Amino acid sequence: MAEVDGGLLLEAAQALVRAAEWELADRLLASAGNLDRAERARLAVTRAQIAVEVRQWRGTGDPAPAIDAATAALPDLPAGRGAAFDLDLLRLFRDYWTELVPEGAAPHLGPAGRDPAGLDELRDRAACLVAAAPDRRRSARAAFYAGLIADNLRGEPDLARDLFTRALAACRPGADDDFAAEALRHLGGSAQAAGDLETARQQWERSAELAQHAGWLPLVLAQQALLAELAAARGDTAGAGMLAREVGRWAASLGLARLRSQAGAIIRGR
Repeated sequence: MAEVDGGLLLEAAQALVRAAEWELADRLLASAGNLDRAERARLAVTRAQIAVEVRQWRGTGDPAPAIDAATAALPDLPAGRGAAFDLDLLRLFRDYWTELVPEGAAPHLGPAGRDPAGLDELRDRAACLVAAAPDRRRSARAAFYAGLIADNLRGEPDLARDLFTRALAACRPGADDDFAAEALRHLGGSAQAAGDLETARQQWERSAELAQHAGWLPLVLAQQALLAELAAARGDTAGAGMLAREVGRWAASLGLARLRSQAGAIIRGR
């Protein structure tokens, strides 16, 4: 078999990840042959990303082995740069998600019932990554994760909105549409919480558009679900149902149980 350029291999794997073809992406990376040290490190981090995303979107699997494997692949690379920084981001998101969605439970929002020291530790890790980000794309990601922690765990919506705005500002048009889509998703949530449903609609529609540009299918579906909920809240039950049914069909085919359940609740009018 002919050798494949490591950069092209990783690019193909990321396209599969955005299309929710996580198993195929992981098999592609596992089949890689002769790669240099930096490429092997990036491959290991990408496989860790896949494991984290499967846990996030499908609620299955344990990303710990893939994160441990990536950690073992990185010891000779400079700390705080490139693949090493990305792995720190993945560790932070894994720990945030574990706190937000306990094993076998629904998401738990806000600081009530949480260990304040643990919340402070997550906040401080995020702040360190925001300060140390080596480029704009990673700066956007770090600020976004800091916003998630502030909003969903610590109950600090004003700070979260500022961090999501900072994340969006760091995104380069065309290059970081995926991260811009996530920032807009949560800025729309901030607008909704403040009662500004028109701004929420505009930001969620733009988020869906950018996610489509990036080819990020699960996020497109998640945005369509939010738009369906918003349509239902505004009394457009027909439009809400149409969107929700489409989301439900796609979510079922991709194994996205949480999104499928959300779509079903919209259809049932709950």
